[in-house]
Amino acid sequence: MRLLPIIVIVILAGCNPPTSPDISVYVNQVVSIADGGKPDGVVSGSCAPVDRVNISAAPSQLAVNQSERIDVTPKDVNGKPRDPDCDIATGVNWNSNSDVCVVQDNTEFVTNIKGVKVGTCTITAIVAGKSDSESFPVL
Repeated sequence: MRLLPIIVIVILAGCNPPTSPDISVYVNQVVSIADGGKPDGVVSGSCAPVDRVNISAAPSQLAVNQSERIDVTPKDVNGKPRDPDCDIATGVNWNSNSDVCVVQDNTEFVTNIKGVKVGTCTITAIVAGKSDSESFPVL
């Protein structure tokens, strides 16, 4: 009976606690489980070239100090939207006539436009050298 406590101590001393898995953290990156947990903008394989760019949510008009959502979709030669990771890796640049309207974040595919003063607002989205422009009144 005296051996039982010694055997239990020897068994417990020989056990190692489980270790946690290594986790890579990508600062300021969105990670999606749907695509295997790789950070957005990381592409495995090749991306279809951008054939054209489409601003698909521009307002018909905007009031001074009002903000509205705008977005742009890069499309391939077949007119289909590209893989979002390819778009993020390529990037976008928005331009506007800032005296009339201002783009909130000119490097996001979905952002906001704000009316600054009365006039005609013209916005342009550029992706991989391809662009689309929209104009609308600011009242």
